[in-house]
Amino acid sequence: MSEEIKSLIEEGNKTIASIRSEVDALKKRVDPLDEQKLSRMETDLAANIAARQAEEAKSAALAKRLEELELKEGRPGLTGAPTKG
Repeated sequence: MSEEIKSLIEEGNKTIASIRSEVDALKKRVDPLDEQKLSRMETDLAANIAARQAEEAKSAALAKRLEELELKEGRPGLTGAPTKG
């Protein structure tokens, strides 16, 4: 019985090794169309990230400018600023 189990385990290990080599071979095989699609997606993603960063920088600059204007507006004695009294 012990020899039978050993032989079954050995056969299972051989099968697993065979499957692993097939999987590795499939991983190495690359379709040129997939490569082109991936390259296009990477380019589009990089462009979208750059555009978003530019918009965020613009938004931050506008928010800073708005904060500056609101701060100036609240100062007494400035032209156009509301005064207490």
